[in-house]
Parts: sequence; structure tokens; C-alpha cells
Amino acid sequence: MIKIRCHRVWFYSPTDEAMFFEFIKRIKAIRRTEGVGESLFLYIKTPASEKSLRDLKGLFRRYQIASTELKKLKTRVK
Repeated sequence: MIKIRCHRVWFYSPTDEAMFFEFIKRIKAIRRTEGVGESLFLYIKTPASEKSLRDLKGLFRRYQIASTELKKLKTRVK
């Protein structure tokens, strides 16, 4: 598993925050999450499927999370 850090995720409303966590639950490669201070850590099963990689990229783009963390997956994310 690979641990990916999401730091200071910005939510526009409580519903937006709920949708973020709902989206996380639907990405099959995410095995667990852990909150520490202002960071949320995602534990990703590797190798992740192409669908999971696309979903992760969409999640990171939507919530403006540094996509450099995705490089830890060592798989090209288009």
C-alpha cells in the first residue's frame, strides 16, 4: 500500500465535505483513511486500476489537492 497525503483540503460547504468523503468511499483502490492535524492520508492498494487512478486524479483536481502526491503510485495518470 502507498500512503498519499491530502493537506488542507478546502470545502465550500458541509455538503461538499460530505460528498468528498462519499467519493473517497467509492474509489476501490482506497483501503483506508487517516486524519492527522490538517492532513488526510489515503492508503492506496497497488497496483491500482485505471478507473481508480482516473477517479483519484479527478478527486485531486476537484478539491485542489497537490497532484504531486499521485506520483507515489509510480503509474502514469492521464
